[in-house]
Amino acid sequence: SSGINAEYGGTEAEEMAVDVVQENLECCGFEGPGDYKGSPPESCCGVEDTAWIDCPEFAKYMEGCEDGLRKVIGGAQDLIAAVLGFALLLNVVSIASACYIKRNTAQYDKMA
Repeated sequence: SSGINAEYGGTEAEEMAVDVVQENLECCGFEGPGDYKGSPPESCCGVEDTAWIDCPEFAKYMEGCEDGLRKVIGGAQDLIAAVLGFALLLNVVSIASACYIKRNTAQYDKMA
């Protein structure tokens, strides 16, 4: 939970990254709003441009982002595995093709 405090209140880019995650996943902090050392940021409220203290209870994101992030990363793992598998297959085919060409052109190299 200390990680969220390290990222929020840092650079503007870090704050924007945290805000984007929280707004899109509708969550607050890693484990919940208590992760923040003071009042959570506006991105923890479902009402745009509303400070946490002014945010209606029904609009406050009380769940942490941990589960949502795990789902997003888990979904991306399948895509990453597929891309890496395709790249590996492409490399194997390229190596096999190079060996085939080298083997079948060796006789012509001797004639020259």
